[in-house]
Amino acid sequence: MEPGSGTDFLNAKNPHTRFSAVMFDGTVVVPPCAITWGYVAGTDGYDLATWTMIEFLPLDLGARAFDTSMTLVVEVVDANHLYARNEGQVIVKAPDGWGSMDAGVR
Repeated sequence: MEPGSGTDFLNAKNPHTRFSAVMFDGTVVVPPCAITWGYVAGTDGYDLATWTMIEFLPLDLGARAFDTSMTLVVEVVDANHLYARNEGQVIVKAPDGWGSMDAGVR
């Protein structure tokens, strides 16, 4: 697959990368969302040129997710229309200090 440009996210040859995340009960946390960041050489192939994170909003959604499983999916289509997909299960853990945060959700 073509990595595109790791410095120019508007480069027409950048792959389209789409992430999605679904909780154990079917709640969609991250609806399918595509980005056009390129990739840079990594230690084992290529890495996305920038990082991304999953935010649980509202906060009670995150609290419900703690200590449960979530399905994460990434799909990539490059400039040559080659397609790749990977799916994995992760266990969601509360961030350090969560119990001491004044988030209104415990």
